[in-house]
Amino acid sequence: MESNMSQANIPEHLEPLSLHPIKTSIYRPSETPSLQELVDFICSQISHSLVREKMLLAISTKLVSLAEGRVMHKSTTSKTRLIAAESDQVLGPIGYGSILTITRGHLLVAAGIDESNSMNGDYILYPESPGESARWLWNELRKQWQLQELGIVLTDSRTSPLRFGTTGFCVAHSGFRALESMVGQPDLFQRPLTMTKINKADALAATATILMGEAAEAIPLVLFHNTAALKITFTENSNPDELKPTLHEDMYYPLFEPLLAQNNS
Repeated sequence: MESNMSQANIPEHLEPLSLHPIKTSIYRPSETPSLQELVDFICSQISHSLVREKMLLAISTKLVSLAEGRVMHKSTTSKTRLIAAESDQVLGPIGYGSILTITRGHLLVAAGIDESNSMNGDYILYPESPGESARWLWNELRKQWQLQELGIVLTDSRTSPLRFGTTGFCVAHSGFRALESMVGQPDLFQRPLTMTKINKADALAATATILMGEAAEAIPLVLFHNTAALKITFTENSNPDELKPTLHEDMYYPLFEPLLAQNNS
């Protein structure tokens, strides 16, 4: 399956962006799982004919969690205790019996703990350090594929306030600049923008997650080709925290502050 996307303002000489969902066999980690094992799996599932410079690879974060052995048997703990242990901050109970948290710098229900697509019905936790995992995968896949410029996006899905349904977002990235500042650039009427920044990593993750699906699709990998249309800046020195403001920098901090104060008292 291949899907093509184009934008009217892209110069005609640029090829349109193309997406390649990769349907894979079921990833079954060994008794001693590792990220190297995951690299081998990815390379075995992606035809070398699809590998090219300046491509982006979206990887389901669940694969990384499994490769790092981030699985907890339900018999060993309660989910409530596990949420508290995994969270940076517990903000409190929300609808449908869920708990809202800040985990790995993201606003997540139940600390991102997942029970779907778990082989034995166990809890699948987030990687300990998603940014470091993305960087390691970026480095090793570049070596395997002999690439100079490659982007990695670790994806997951989450719900949002005032919206039904889930959308994909970037848990971590490596190999490219995830945030593009438009501050100072003129709008259509030559007025300079004062705040606008484009979050390219989340946009890529949301697009990839639509193709990955949420159930039994078995599409944990998506390739982006012809990325010049996206004006991606590839770099060996990507900042894993560039998308994450501190709590005090966040526009919505005044909403979180009472919950944080209540749960820290």
